[in-house]
Amino acid sequence: MLRTLLFLGLLCLCAPIFCDPKLGQSHKNDLHHYFLKVPLKWKTIPVEPSEKYAVDKFQDYLPDADNFLASLEILVFNSSKIVLTENTGISFGEEEGSPKVGSREWIDQFLKQREEMSRMTCYDAHLKDLQSRYASYGGGGIKILKRYEIPWKRARTGKAQIYEIGYEGRNSPFVILACSYRQGNVEYVVQYNLNKKDFEKEQDKAVYIESFASFNLTKEATGIKQDIVDVTKLPPHKRREAVKKYLPKGWYAIDTKNYVILSDVKDRKFINEIAMHLELIRLKYEEMFPPKEKIDALSVVRVCASHEEYIGYGAPGGSAGYFSPGSKEMVIYDDSKQNKKNSFSVLYHECFHQYTFYFFGELSAHRWYDEGLGDYFAGAKLREGKFYIEKFEWRTETIRNAVIAKKHYPLEKFVRLSQPEYYQDADVCYAQGWAFIYFLQNTRTSRWRSIIQIYIDALVSEKDPKKAVDKAFEGIDYKQLDNAFEEFIRDGFKVK
Repeated sequence: MLRTLLFLGLLCLCAPIFCDPKLGQSHKNDLHHYFLKVPLKWKTIPVEPSEKYAVDKFQDYLPDADNFLASLEILVFNSSKIVLTENTGISFGEEEGSPKVGSREWIDQFLKQREEMSRMTCYDAHLKDLQSRYASYGGGGIKILKRYEIPWKRARTGKAQIYEIGYEGRNSPFVILACSYRQGNVEYVVQYNLNKKDFEKEQDKAVYIESFASFNLTKEATGIKQDIVDVTKLPPHKRREAVKKYLPKGWYAIDTKNYVILSDVKDRKFINEIAMHLELIRLKYEEMFPPKEKIDALSVVRVCASHEEYIGYGAPGGSAGYFSPGSKEMVIYDDSKQNKKNSFSVLYHECFHQYTFYFFGELSAHRWYDEGLGDYFAGAKLREGKFYIEKFEWRTETIRNAVIAKKHYPLEKFVRLSQPEYYQDADVCYAQGWAFIYFLQNTRTSRWRSIIQIYIDALVSEKDPKKAVDKAFEGIDYKQLDNAFEEFIRDGFKVK
């Protein structure tokens, strides 16, 4: 994902209040030894563990006239790792892809670009690499509109590079204003993601330039990049401590047996309630799907204080929660004031994804199974300290209407849909996935009830989703199964 460049804005439901940007006090990063002035009242956003270069993030506290939230990132690169790559010409040794050394064509290309490499910054290489990836997603790419220098005494050249960046091939309202500073083998980039309208206001632009001018290094800076620890690869006890060590201001952690919850929600009673629910719903997962070996992995759950912060952290657009296999985090936001019941439903769904990630040894299952069971648990209700599974009302009307209109999928096709096919028709597929799992868990036909367990056992043993689904549905009369499933839905999700 192009999260570094697409860390942009979002819609806000409330009427916005507009203020011209002003700089506040300096922000200091003790690990990477720098400080700079950040716009007044901008909120600190945590950095995802899977980020390679971003070490700090901030977000405007109010949307502008277009309901856009400006943001700021600080990136840190090791300038000694610029290399030639096959796809983009120039990039980093830390990026995916490596040079094909030895061919005549490669040597000729390298010699032609040697001078360019000596002049360019890490940020140039970063942009060039992202340009290639961004274009591959069907976008028009990015373009440096303007580049100039400002004084910076700590650099060997006495200068820092400012970039004004736009998007090609589309009428995009977004621009990037960034400044690159280099000391020794370390390059720092201060990157603002802005609305083009605000960027074009000279008085606003002057504030961001002033922020660039405020950037400086502490006396501890050595010119050698501090490695960013990949906390996802640490053993559970070390990971628990690592994820709590560099929490942004206002964030705190709550530990339970299997989880660590990270949050900046002011209502700690609500977060403590989440902690209790996590351990109780975990018992329900284990009751239905007992692991053959103990799962020692630490499950990290992040609860953002608002939807705006959740999107700023890196959430997929249109989502209410997600589990990221890359960062091994489950992320939701506090929607308790609007609908507390929905917040818990999202929690139960996404935490099931997290549980199965470790249950299957990080092997991916079919969407009907994974999303269907996630929604199955989203219908859980807590009574007297124990969870009971009920209908998940989010999905009932959608699948009922789909069956009436004959817009649902025949089950033989449905259970073999690829991930892109499933998400392309998400409304119907999510609803049918939930309904099918709910049907299998309630049917009186023992062979149908065994489908889920056979699928799990085959997936664990074969480690091949296609073989697992074939095994689970071996000998099944699909016409009979389809008829019973449709009747189940028409009769109000009741088994006769």
